[in-house]
Amino acid sequence: MSFRELWLPLRGVLHGRTVRPRTPSCYVRAMADAPALTPRMRWEMVASRLAEESRQATYEDKLAQLESLMGSVDDFGWRDSLGLDDDRVRALWMKLRLVCSHG
Repeated sequence: MSFRELWLPLRGVLHGRTVRPRTPSCYVRAMADAPALTPRMRWEMVASRLAEESRQATYEDKLAQLESLMGSVDDFGWRDSLGLDDDRVRALWMKLRLVCSHG
């Protein structure tokens, strides 16, 4: 122990007062010894936040996000796998058109 660690508690006793350790102002709330949130709880918080942001986003924001995602196809390495589902998706769209067309 250093001299400072030994002296600070005694200083309060010598002057007839108790010395409480200062809490730094950057700590707004007390920290727990163990993690307060389980991983599942954290993911639920993230999912609820994303859902709220999605509800509040305008169509312009959503289109900008889609444009960014479509522009990053090569960055993520998705280019090769894009054509794999084309036939299945086209068949599903044809079924949808047949069901929804009233002609």
